[in-house]
Amino acid sequence: MPRSLGWFTVKRQSMSGDAHDPVGLYFGTAGGEVWASRNEGEKWSCIARHFPESYAVEAVELGR
Repeated sequence: MPRSLGWFTVKRQSMSGDAHDPVGLYFGTAGGEVWASRNEGEKWSCIARHFPESYAVEAVELGR
């Protein structure tokens, strides 16, 4: 996470990984953001904002 943006509250169930290579990681915050990394945590991007507090996140494979 960028050091200036790394102050989040994340519940244990609000983090998930996918089955890709490299592994994608995802987590939701108590502040209503969802963050994703497509390279095992090397770089993170906020992919959603303004949600209610996150209690669970699940990575789901969609059809290609």
